[in-house]
Amino acid sequence: MAGVPKDQLPRVSVLTTAFNAEPFIVAAVRSVLDQRGVEVEHVVVDDGSEDRTVEVARGLDDPRVRVVEAGRVGRGRALNIALAEASHDFVAILDADDVAHPDRLAIEVRALAARPDLAAVGSGQLLLVGDAEPVFDPVTEAPESRDVGGELLYYNPLSHSSVLFRRTAVERVGGYDERRHALYDWDLYFRLVSVGYQLAKLRSPLVGKRTHVRQYFEGRRMVRYALECLRLQWAAVGRLRRTRLNAPLLFVLFLYRLMPRFFRLGVRGVVGGRARRRSHGPDPRRS
Repeated sequence: MAGVPKDQLPRVSVLTTAFNAEPFIVAAVRSVLDQRGVEVEHVVVDDGSEDRTVEVARGLDDPRVRVVEAGRVGRGRALNIALAEASHDFVAILDADDVAHPDRLAIEVRALAARPDLAAVGSGQLLLVGDAEPVFDPVTEAPESRDVGGELLYYNPLSHSSVLFRRTAVERVGGYDERRHALYDWDLYFRLVSVGYQLAKLRSPLVGKRTHVRQYFEGRRMVRYALECLRLQWAAVGRLRRTRLNAPLLFVLFLYRLMPRFFRLGVRGVVGGRARRRSHGPDPRRS
């Protein structure tokens, strides 16, 4: 926001939880500190790292960065600790191995501030392999967005690392569920939509999402993960007041999660298109 006095810029708290993120944490933090058009603080909660993550993060020596050593408390608890440490009403997530477009937060703040019904806005993402650096396109105007609450039952349409939340909305539904072992973000989205909020996704990629062998996503046990997804979706049928006739599709999606990654990506495009058509129909909370 050129010409806006620094003390009048929107203020955003960026939350990062880290576990053995030494190779990537510097790039993640620097991408936050380099954000344009906003004032940021970066809360990094270390979840019991066994490498030099804490030392490296503190070595950046910037007053906008706060490193909290939580011990090995688990992702859900670490996220809630970060949320409690945050000072501002706009709260963004950035995973410790990802990086943000320099205009990400300014763009997302404008999108969220323009619509009081939104609890959160996320964006598209660039997939990065290993230590590859992102090449973001400049964003010269507000990116096109779509509401994605109607898609939630079928798949998770928002990359957690791209999301900017309205803090009051997250606190209203009790923050992250610390009892979970996975799918913290998807569960939170379900709870936000179930109390009347909407979620939106900007089409432009504003985050570089890194994939590597250290991640839970890449190393997970597929059957266990697919079952966890099915349980969460089944519970959401009632939470979102959907008919149980959705059940057969949920079992189809369970089977697809057991397929190789290249196959899943192709099917996801088909299911996503169907869900987007549904999202323009009646409010799913009333159907």
